[in-house]
Amino acid sequence: MSSLVVFSTSTGNTRKIADTIFSVLKDTDKKIVDVNEINTVNMNEFEKIIIGGWIDKGEIDEKSKEFLTNLKNKKLGLFLTMGGNPETDRAKKCVQKVRELLEKNGNIVEKTFVCQGAIDPNLINKFREMTKQGIAGPFAATPEREARWAEAAKHPDEKDMENAKRIFGGL
Repeated sequence: MSSLVVFSTSTGNTRKIADTIFSVLKDTDKKIVDVNEINTVNMNEFEKIIIGGWIDKGEIDEKSKEFLTNLKNKKLGLFLTMGGNPETDRAKKCVQKVRELLEKNGNIVEKTFVCQGAIDPNLINKFREMTKQGIAGPFAATPEREARWAEAAKHPDEKDMENAKRIFGGL
């Protein structure tokens, strides 16, 4: 059996999960690659592909989306990181959109893992500055939002890593 782990990362969160998943794959023939380097890989060499990306404005990041759009008739694992709580309805809708994108091309998503991840500090600072200027709108740096950002900054944590291992360890 041969497996490929492909990931996209902005802050390093998704890379942490990718490395964790890669470490528990039992295949003797396995490879891990950043989606930016995917053109160096022959996709037909791999029986299983495990894809990871991060959620940006309710959708998977653009680099991952471009890659996913071109995948056809593969058996896949999917893992995602997001700044929000992955148990919310909004988060579940994000995951469903990614699954639908994959499945419409005949892919089979066998395993899925989603966890919270730290939000890019530059983005948070942008929201804070917009709030100071009175133009933040739905992204205002409210005390509630600050608390959510602080919680997201704690992830992925050891529990998240263990959950990823548990889900993909038997793939």
